[in-house]
Amino acid sequence: QKSTIDADTMAAASLKSILWVGILAMACAFTPVRHAPKGRLHCERFSIGLDMVPKFDQRSARWEPQTDEDRPQSGYGLLGSLLRQGPLPFFQRVTSGDNYDQAVLKVMASEGLDRNEGQGNMDAYLNNPNDWAMIKLQEKETGEKYDFVNVNMNPKQIGLTITWACIVFAIVGRIIYVAATGGAPEYLYDITS
Repeated sequence: QKSTIDADTMAAASLKSILWVGILAMACAFTPVRHAPKGRLHCERFSIGLDMVPKFDQRSARWEPQTDEDRPQSGYGLLGSLLRQGPLPFFQRVTSGDNYDQAVLKVMASEGLDRNEGQGNMDAYLNNPNDWAMIKLQEKETGEKYDFVNVNMNPKQIGLTITWACIVFAIVGRIIYVAATGGAPEYLYDITS
């Protein structure tokens, strides 16, 4: 008699759990959709434990990654920031990497982005906040998502960027050399030889 009651109680509890998950899933169907990365389920009103975006820890007052995909090692490196958005985000990552990482985790949590998308957004914001805000407004108006992850990653664009960087560094290096040594060598001015 007792084992039959326990089995009936367990079956009823399981059925209730399944019904609640179904009700929450149906409720999510009628709320605004927030585009989340593949493999993440998100609903504006309810979170049923499947949304694994970074969480804010009240005790340490820090954003904490919830999965290995949210950790800094899973994103792109310093060179990726330099190639995508230029020197400003690169130097920000070098000089205050922890603040940069906390900002990326916050963007990931608030926008429902993966690590690379969070870094792409943060790099674009650090490079030019006004342009980033304009792009975000256009995303809301048109519904099309801007690809911050692959911006400036075309091989032709990378080649042009590296070529221009070499030219600029050569000119700046020459100016610094001439200023440090007190002028250009005399043989450069001798037109009789």
